Amino acid sequence: MTQPSGGSAANSNTGPFGIPPGGPWFVFPTGTIQRQSNPIAAEALTKVGWIGFPTQADAKAYADALHQLGHAAGGAVTGTADFLSRLTDPNTWIRVAEVALGLILIAVGIAKLTNAVPAATKVAKGAARAGEVAAIL
Repeated sequence: MTQPSGGSAANSNTGPFGIPPGGPWFVFPTGTIQRQSNPIAAEALTKVGWIGFPTQADAKAYADALHQLGHAAGGAVTGTADFLSRLTDPNTWIRVAEVALGLILIAVGIAKLTNAVPAATKVAKGAARAGEVAAIL
């Protein structure tokens, strides 16, 4: 084991591989930072993909970065949840029916103005059916 210059094994704060005695620091998904002093457990955590940090400051910096990343992803999740909740809202579907009926009425008006009588008749029948559906809702 190498010691920092001017140091001895008695006052060294560096263990094997530059990790302070007591083991590496691990960051859990909850953001908790924990030191793993059991070398077998520390090696097992490392082998399954956990990152062991030599200092608590390094672990804290990593946890802060994960926290910021979580906020960015959380905004997307919140937006998706809001969109899906609006799909189950009955008022959303009433608005969709009102917009569809409005577009149909605009199409009928344009067809009447341009003397497209056969097309206007078909659209008018569709508008009547949409009006019946909207009245039911």
